Amino acid sequence: MAICVTVDDEQQRLQKQNIPHLRELHLMKLNEDEEIIAREELKKYDEEQSELERLDDLDSYKSRMEINDLKEQIKKAEIERESLNKQCEEYRTEHEKKIYKRFNAGVHELSYHFIISRVCE
Repeated sequence: MAICVTVDDEQQRLQKQNIPHLRELHLMKLNEDEEIIAREELKKYDEEQSELERLDDLDSYKSRMEINDLKEQIKKAEIERESLNKQCEEYRTEHEKKIYKRFNAGVHELSYHFIISRVCE
């Protein structure tokens, strides 16, 4: 399976890979006390970032599950709609047949009365 990697994706990956090296370079420029404080702050930052990524992954998973559930509901609704359309068409056809039969019965009855009235004249 081929993986499509965009320039932006590759750039992000490389930046993420280089962050620890860049941090170390900046930390080396600090005095000892500043370095200790900076490392503590970076540790907190990394923990928060890790938690945010975990939550993002969880939200993404939940969103995908909700989308799949909605797709399934849509599929069921479409099947039900097709079934209802079929029933509606059957009822319409049945109703038209009944109307046609009544109409024909009425025409025959009128014809009968017309013939009788002519004969009786």
